[in-house]
Amino acid sequence: MRLLTALACALCLVQPTTASATATRSWWRPGPLQSWVYVIGENYPLTIPPLVAGKKTKVQAVDADLGDQDGLTPSGVPVADPAIERSIKAVHAMGGRAICYLDAGTAENWRSDYAKFDPSELGRPLPGWQGERFIAVSDWSKPVRPPHETLETIMANRVALCKAEGFDAIEADNVDAYTYGDLGGFKLSMRAEATYIERLVTLAHTHNLAFFLKNEVNGDGLIRLLAPRVDGEVDEQCWQYNECGALKAFVREHKPILEVEYQDVASTALCPKARAFPMATIRTGLSLDGRVTFGCWQPPGR
Repeated sequence: MRLLTALACALCLVQPTTASATATRSWWRPGPLQSWVYVIGENYPLTIPPLVAGKKTKVQAVDADLGDQDGLTPSGVPVADPAIERSIKAVHAMGGRAICYLDAGTAENWRSDYAKFDPSELGRPLPGWQGERFIAVSDWSKPVRPPHETLETIMANRVALCKAEGFDAIEADNVDAYTYGDLGGFKLSMRAEATYIERLVTLAHTHNLAFFLKNEVNGDGLIRLLAPRVDGEVDEQCWQYNECGALKAFVREHKPILEVEYQDVASTALCPKARAFPMATIRTGLSLDGRVTFGCWQPPGR
């Protein structure tokens, strides 16, 4: 898997950026982080401060779903949901930052803009995730017939919705589809995926949002290529699968690593190596409802 109408603002967000606007762009450049929580799905309103080890605990970052309660109108204009806006304001009042989870490599049939994807650009289902199909991301600006929209337009509107909701960054999921081989009538190379990610990074920065890469621990150099360009990394289960070494590229770049483990592991076994890495590691359940079993920034034994 590894979600007030802002019409005038949203319309301006998806317009081409002028040279003068480019000069004034300013997005969150986080640097190393120690604490965070992960909340995917329609879990609004968020519990802020979140529950960590059963207690309300202030954290530096909350990674939460874009949401889809109102989402995108038929014309593609972002419509911010008041419950999501209030939750993001609560994150900011806590002193934290909010990261907007969105799926960029697969199309989910429960999202309000699913019908905007041209069927010819959708591939086979993502293994293990019902309702998700791979996207031919190389077709970034390929013309499509109405009522379908280009992938560029769909992603621009999603990022604009993150901005309208008040988020500080985006997390782009499933952007490692090239590792799956045949995606259902098409394949992707690492270079094509890297180009797509670069486009998403530019899109996020144009909207003054930071960009967090997701996973990509593939042993093929993509992380080393992108670590200088992105603003941080969200990783799943690198300790369980002995993959954390690839994330050293982000340490060298002084970029944050937000890592989540789903395995049943004790904090005393996990946290010493996570703190030494360093990375912000949490242990939580697969439901990703915001409740964290423990965070490695807490005192030993918690």
